[in-house]
Amino acid sequence: MDHSAIVLNSWNFQATREEIFHPLRGDSSPEERERIRSWMREAVKPSSQIAQLYRVLEIDLDGDIVRAAPAFRSTLHYGRYDSRYAFRMFWRVLFRRCAICHARRLGPYLRPTESLPWRLWRVKDYFMPRLIVGVLMGFFILLSSSGLIDVFQHLQNDRYWFIVPVVFLVFVLGLAITNVQRQIGRSSGPALFRRSLGLVAYGAVYACIGAAVHYWGAPRLCYRVTFPFVVLCAASAMLLGFVFQLFWQDQALGDPL
Repeated sequence: MDHSAIVLNSWNFQATREEIFHPLRGDSSPEERERIRSWMREAVKPSSQIAQLYRVLEIDLDGDIVRAAPAFRSTLHYGRYDSRYAFRMFWRVLFRRCAICHARRLGPYLRPTESLPWRLWRVKDYFMPRLIVGVLMGFFILLSSSGLIDVFQHLQNDRYWFIVPVVFLVFVLGLAITNVQRQIGRSSGPALFRRSLGLVAYGAVYACIGAAVHYWGAPRLCYRVTFPFVVLCAASAMLLGFVFQLFWQDQALGDPL
């Protein structure tokens, strides 16, 4: 059945989707694989009806991308360049949606279509470079603000100083949930929370690296910092990094550079 010949709605979407993907369970004809490719091209367009129904019905689009991957392999009826373009497009979509595990499952399909330099360039996406830049900018903004530095210098001596980083982490989690929700929809509860926690974990790792550089590098610049001060700066830089990302070309945190 050609999905373009029927009117899709919430009642027939599931049945049509299963009918489209059914040939993948066995040998499929070129025409059946083309229907799968046509379906997925529409599914990854945010404004398409198919994409909207995926969100409304809470269907796993990321899983379907990986599920449809065999239909995009290069064959006599589907060129090598078309295959490579499709897999790269899906790779970007999965990272934009912070579906890193699904992207790893797509990797074996993409690997044969690319040269070694492109493969190495693609590996950098696993490190969330936009988040690295965001946290780095957070440290630059923080260190250029004498007001915040003065506040943290006074706050480090308070016995409850640790409450501030905890509050910052809660705000960061909220920003991460907002970022992921814009990509996958608020209805995908477990996936939304899991991917948001993943973003927070990435940000925390980069903030800790920055904090370690700050802590061990400060004596070389002839000034002393305490552990509470460094933690306050790292948590603040992380928060500023996530805020900065919200206004950076309106891109998702996981979107490859």
